[in-house]
Formats: sequence, structure tokens, C-alpha cells
Amino acid sequence: MVRDMDASLSRKTSRPQMTLVLLRTFVGVSALFTPRLAARIFGVDPDSSSAWVTRLFGSRELALAGVLLVATPEHLPTVAALGAAIDTADVVSSLVEVRRGTVSTYTLISGGAGAAVFAALGFDIARRARTLNP
Repeated sequence: MVRDMDASLSRKTSRPQMTLVLLRTFVGVSALFTPRLAARIFGVDPDSSSAWVTRLFGSRELALAGVLLVATPEHLPTVAALGAAIDTADVVSSLVEVRRGTVSTYTLISGGAGAAVFAALGFDIARRARTLNP
């Protein structure tokens, strides 16, 4: 297992993959360690939202970044697609909540659109990885 991780860390990481790893890490660290600030950035009232839920979101993002970073070429398409599926669920959730009136348009743009970018990057990484490792 350690040998596989060492091998995956020593291989060249694509620019989209590293971009998504860095974005997820930034979001994860900010949500985990500064949940009130992260809530404000995403347009959620930090007084009415739970710092605990924001931290859960942060740890999820860090886990997705970590597994994307160390995924072997064989597993990269699956790992990237799973992350993209989670991001797609976040987009759908954002749209549902905007329609219900529980989140603002700003939150849809900062959170939902951000999740859409993450999903697009993830699906692109999965597609490229499948092409390189059929």
C-alpha cells in the first residue's frame, strides 16, 4: 500500500488534477479551520448555520483532495468521477434550496457554481485518465 502511494505521488499529476486538488484543499482547510468565515464566503449566515456542519464539509473536501492526489492511474478515473458525482449532488442541492427560498442567489453562485466547476473538472480528469489508461 505504501509503495502504491509512493508511486502515485512520484508520477506526474495533470494540471486539471492538481488544480482540483488545490481548490478542494483550500475550501477544505478554510471550512475546517475557519467555519464562520467559510460560511460567509459561501453566503450562508454564520450565526444560523452550524460550524460543525461547515467543518464536516471541510473534512469531506480534504478527503476528496487527498484521495485524488494519491490515486494510481488505474484508480484515477473512478476517484475523479466519484468526486464529480458528489459535486453534482451539491449543485442539485443548491438549486433545490434556492427554489425553496432557503439560500440566496449569491449562495447559489458561490456554492452551487463552485460545485459545478469542481464537477466539470472531476469529469474531465476522469475522461482524460480513461483515455490514457483504457
